Amino acid sequence: MNGDAASLRAAMKTRYGSVATTRRQDEGCSINLDGLGHRVVLRGEGLSLLVAPQRRSSAEEAPDCLVIGTHAGGPILGVVELKSKTASASNVQQKLVNGIHDANEALAACGRTPNLSRTYPIVLAKSRRASAFQVLASRELRVGATRLRVTVGACGDRLTDIVDKVDRRPRQ
Repeated sequence: MNGDAASLRAAMKTRYGSVATTRRQDEGCSINLDGLGHRVVLRGEGLSLLVAPQRRSSAEEAPDCLVIGTHAGGPILGVVELKSKTASASNVQQKLVNGIHDANEALAACGRTPNLSRTYPIVLAKSRRASAFQVLASRELRVGATRLRVTVGACGDRLTDIVDKVDRRPRQ
């Protein structure tokens, strides 16, 4: 996601302001954005309907939110699904993949080149004991030739802490 962070934020808000939100909560589960600079939060369902209406029959096939901001010296993209109950691992996985594609299309429309090495598919849940969440934590998403591991955390986790943890993982 090349380009100055402030100008990226402004471009995203200008082009996709109708789906921008300050709300980072769904069904009683939220993500903490403290410490994330130049951020913009987009409703996944709304962005999906704007950038890829032909690809989906339902906005329910999109993640809850997409968070674009800066951390550790560069831009990051968090593709976030928030769950208060159990979930189908394959359904959540598809939502995350769709969200990554939607975000990449939105970034390209704003004149930016997506950087998948700074993309973080995240599922936050009230209870991570359900087998679906354990399955998700062991999965990788394929986006083109790139593989991204899904990070499963608890409702209320800080996005910057998740990014730091993922960045410390050994690369496969």
